Amino acid sequence: MPLVECPDCKKQISDAALICVHCGRPMKPVARDCFNGIHPLEELAQSEGWPSSSNKRSPYEVAEQRRRLIKGTILFAGIIAMGGIALLVQGGDKIGSGMFLLFISATIYVVARSARWWYHS
Repeated sequence: MPLVECPDCKKQISDAALICVHCGRPMKPVARDCFNGIHPLEELAQSEGWPSSSNKRSPYEVAEQRRRLIKGTILFAGIIAMGGIALLVQGGDKIGSGMFLLFISATIYVVARSARWWYHS
């Protein structure tokens, strides 16, 4: 295999190399679909543990995950509120605990609704 000079670091590398082993500069543009959907540089990045562009989620996936988290938080606040109401109904020395649970659930609900408003979901 003949050696060629890297344009960036000026070191000798194989002419078959996809990237420079010294500085990481891509040497040859490669079509993505020629390799069954996996670009050789992405495969190298995954094997080395580097962050890869294919690991990024779409904005729609992020918004959907955020929406589910907010709905789950509101549901959780409702369950805590029901527990607080149950303690209030029992009366006696459990009234303080019931009021505390209602306060906590109201706080969680307000925070979740604020997050929903903030992210427009």
